[in-house]
Amino acid sequence: MIGSYSNFEALEAEFDRFNEFYPEVELSYVKPDDYNNLLGTVLASSNAPNIFFSYQWMYGNEKYQQVCDHMEDLSDPLAGQVRNAAYLVGTGKMTVDEAVGKYGSFKD
Repeated sequence: MIGSYSNFEALEAEFDRFNEFYPEVELSYVKPDDYNNLLGTVLASSNAPNIFFSYQWMYGNEKYQQVCDHMEDLSDPLAGQVRNAAYLVGTGKMTVDEAVGKYGSFKD
């Protein structure tokens, strides 16, 4: 995962909670110094992250087309719920427990 979030202690706590539900998933987080300018390059690399943070203002901006090319269509209602849960947990606005309580665990 790559992003611009800098509260690593809170993020690690949420990773630990996430792994209680998904123990087979290994999470790591990288915060580059110049996130907005490096994101496209990182996504085009052979070691691209599976998850990245983007901003609404990036969409439609030619400078960030390479970033937008890596985005998934989250218009599916379930994908939207996953996106909302990930955003709320990732920004510290909701704990993993709260997200699972509101959205479910997304397991088959």
